[in-house]
Amino acid sequence: DAEAASMRPSPIPRLMGYAVDRTEGGGRNLGERLGDLYGRRKENEAGLIVEVVLSAGWYEGEHHRLRRRLEERDLSIPRDEDVIGDLQSWLVTERGHIELGPKTTSRRDKLQRHGDVGVALLLAQSLAAELPQAAKHREMQRLRPGPGRRTYGL
Repeated sequence: DAEAASMRPSPIPRLMGYAVDRTEGGGRNLGERLGDLYGRRKENEAGLIVEVVLSAGWYEGEHHRLRRRLEERDLSIPRDEDVIGDLQSWLVTERGHIELGPKTTSRRDKLQRHGDVGVALLLAQSLAAELPQAAKHREMQRLRPGPGRRTYGL
């Protein structure tokens, strides 16, 4: 199969996939090029690239999942003004649908933004359910030594 022969291994160790916005313009071209390089993941195929067409329904489902993960503290984000601004730029329409708000300007480099971090989080999260997750862990806490007690425990 020519497509399988042209697939390259991921340039990032342990990377399980890329979700790429295939809706219009540059994202579509980028998705096609990445799909050619690393293979497209379709119905149980092993490619790395998942091309996503962003739609109102897709935004709605992923936004609710993201919000739940943030509320449950299952996802952490950096304390950065642009990151927080992107996440706060989402609007709820009169019909209750989620959509991107107006474009904003980055505080750091003065470039235009349009919910960049929010869209990136939604794309990354859209793959999270199908990827194997690393085991969660808790830090070991120091215990006071005593008769028959270990020095460290959970």
